[in-house]
Amino acid sequence: MTDANRNIDSKLILNSVKLLTASGVGQFVAVVIYPLVTRLYSPDELGNLSLFLAIVGVGVIMASAQYENAVVIEKDHADAATALDLCVALNVLCCVIVAVVSAALTFSGVLSDYWSVAANCLAPLIFLSSLGYVLSFWWNRNDNYGKSAVYSIVHSVTNSVSKVLLGFVGWHKWGLVISAFVGQVTGIAVMFFRKRSSSDIFRFSPSLMAASARRHKAFALFTMPHKLVHTLTVNMPVFVISAAFDMVQVGFFALALNVALKPMWAYARAMNQVLFQRVGKNEASGEDSSVLLRSVCRKMVLVFIPSVVVVWMVLPWLTGVLFGEGWATTGDLLRMMLPWIACSFMAISLNFVPSVYGRQKEAFVVECVGFGVNVAALAVGAFVERNVVVCVSILSMVNCLYSVGQICWYLMLATKRNIK
Repeated sequence: MTDANRNIDSKLILNSVKLLTASGVGQFVAVVIYPLVTRLYSPDELGNLSLFLAIVGVGVIMASAQYENAVVIEKDHADAATALDLCVALNVLCCVIVAVVSAALTFSGVLSDYWSVAANCLAPLIFLSSLGYVLSFWWNRNDNYGKSAVYSIVHSVTNSVSKVLLGFVGWHKWGLVISAFVGQVTGIAVMFFRKRSSSDIFRFSPSLMAASARRHKAFALFTMPHKLVHTLTVNMPVFVISAAFDMVQVGFFALALNVALKPMWAYARAMNQVLFQRVGKNEASGEDSSVLLRSVCRKMVLVFIPSVVVVWMVLPWLTGVLFGEGWATTGDLLRMMLPWIACSFMAISLNFVPSVYGRQKEAFVVECVGFGVNVAALAVGAFVERNVVVCVSILSMVNCLYSVGQICWYLMLATKRNIK
């Protein structure tokens, strides 16, 4: 066992603290303002926003074709910059296609009044969201975790504050969508204004970008479909609930997502990026990462078990106090989702492992299995039981078991790599 793995490395801890603190501050503000948001906006309005952002999330996965992973693993700094340029170029192309499709749907008259406007907001928000996400890989590669932290904080805080301010002035219909734009624009702007450390990127050499795309085609062929299936799986509850019930029920579920599941996933993604960099460097230098990953998992289990028990007991009372009696259904949903939240946090923190060890194909198959199981669980709950709480309960149980299986596989891959 190396000293780095025994101590989990002081640099790893420092970087983790930066990103986790940033996620913590941003998500804390987002959760704190929700007692105001639930009193300024209706469940129906929150439901529409959730469906809008779910579509954006799917677009972000396709926008960069997952070539941002190449930014981290490239050994040469110039090659990493080219990989980032490739991501941005693909982002522009994807958003042009989305804009054309949105315009065609709008002019065809098949969309409602709300969605005829919202559809044309998809392309610019996809572009901004993808750009901010890809840039975080660049800063992290260069150990500039401060920039990623600032982006996370500014994006989340300005988004949250905008929701409240626009709600107070009566912009209930579009305040939530506008806030999403405000968060992304201010977050990206602050990253570039803080330091001039982006001189190596945005050169857009077609030949170099084409070579980078060929060199890392596995990310587009396997990692992107994998992440796309994962994102569809994550957003499937919103799509299915909106189809089987109404936007009010989507709003109840959206609040549960925004105050619990999404904040925890944000923490998990921050942990993922730090661990990804560390394990990637270990792989390049031939060091073992299995001890590190097992240690991280043990610590997370010790934290989650008592936390889930305590939160389960206080949730009904807490939901009523924070969000009002009209949001009691959200409290019921949150209780059902607690095991899912805990297990998925661990799985997301480690889901980079197949990419590091060249197992993208197997990871895609595993994700497809998870997608199928989730669709089946949602179908039973939404179209057979016809009850949103039962639907989410079944979904939570299935995802908990699935996440545990993923974690075991990730640790097995790291262990086998060490044996080889």
